[in-house]
Amino acid sequence: MAYCIMRMEKIRSAGSLRRAAMHNTRERPPLNADPLRREENWVQGGSVDEVMKTYQERLPEKVRKNAVHAVELVMTASPDFQGNWREYLKECDKWAEGLFGKENVLSVAHHLDEKTPHAQILVMPLKDGKLNAKHFIGGSRDRMAELQEDFYRQVGWPVGLMRGQSRAETKARHTPHTLAADAARLEEKETRLEEKEKQLEKREAAAILTEAKVAEIRERGMELIKASPERIQTLLQNPDALRKFAGEREQKILEHQKQIQQRRHRGFSR
Repeated sequence: MAYCIMRMEKIRSAGSLRRAAMHNTRERPPLNADPLRREENWVQGGSVDEVMKTYQERLPEKVRKNAVHAVELVMTASPDFQGNWREYLKECDKWAEGLFGKENVLSVAHHLDEKTPHAQILVMPLKDGKLNAKHFIGGSRDRMAELQEDFYRQVGWPVGLMRGQSRAETKARHTPHTLAADAARLEEKETRLEEKEKQLEKREAAAILTEAKVAEIRERGMELIKASPERIQTLLQNPDALRKFAGEREQKILEHQKQIQQRRHRGFSR
């Protein structure tokens, strides 16, 4: 018996949204996709840059730190579905648009180049000009159960499909998308690692520059205690002037030593 399948994933940053768009538009195709069947796919919403431009234009000026920026819907059926896949995926699109509003849709993609055809839709949960995912999908299991039931009644039942399975069973039956999601998560971790490496390189470069400055100050400090023979002879003939000269030199050396310590502290505490 074939089942209808629907699940959602919250997207909390522009970077995650871009990666999802690259997967959906096939600007970064998953390893399990068949390149010979890529022309069978259907995409609405434009390129990744166009999707991100639309997102930036619609993004409110004030966004909560933990806000859900977008929601990705994946809608499909179990592989033994014998109906018309293209027509079925169109009905999936209509259901998503009915839930979130057609005006909130960023992109729609029908992937037929993977083992199981499926629709992937990116939407912004905008309500009254604000990001409000809770308004559409709630925050409880009861709400998700309601959405699963509604999806079944409006999309699955009319074409003879059974109600969707549990999330664990869905993963087992839709391996292609699971692999793609795992690859996306791995790529996100690699991106964060690269950012940390760049920050470390900047700190190391700052420390090197600071050490160079310290050496320069130390050299200048040594120059301060030097004086010409004529100047020394003059000072030796005037004890008061000699004491004043020594005091001034000692004060300047102490000031430069203090500068050295401050620069070292700033360089290695960044």
